[in-house]
Amino acid sequence: MGKGLSELVSAVLILAFAIAIAVIVSTFSTGFARESIGKTHIEGERTADCNGAGLDILADSIASSGTTLFVTVKNTGLPDLTNVDFVYRNTTDSAYLTVDINETVASGQIKTLQIKGISSPINRIIMTTGCPGITDTVENVSGTFEPVT
Repeated sequence: MGKGLSELVSAVLILAFAIAIAVIVSTFSTGFARESIGKTHIEGERTADCNGAGLDILADSIASSGTTLFVTVKNTGLPDLTNVDFVYRNTTDSAYLTVDINETVASGQIKTLQIKGISSPINRIIMTTGCPGITDTVENVSGTFEPVT
């Protein structure tokens, strides 16, 4: 075998190796880009679905019985609100605690939610939703809950 032939074989092997690496990188980046675009599309739909959303805690309807707290909320917007959860701060702690109640409140619906296991007086209540930024907060002022502005 001559010297020129082994150089040709080496060049072909290097070229085949470079093409194989390019195919692997291309396959990975195409899958990654599709996954990223899909996630962005889902998040965009969620934000679009939340246009016109609104939630109000009816502060004068907050009551408790034993260790159960009853909070009445109203969906003031057009879309149904999902993943409605309860965040609170009691009078003895400065930390906020979350109770995942995962309720759904239909458009225009007034609904009383039950939060069980509340053992101490509540200082502040925040109701959160699956819509980013759609929340409402009330605070206990001299024994009466009032909206926080």
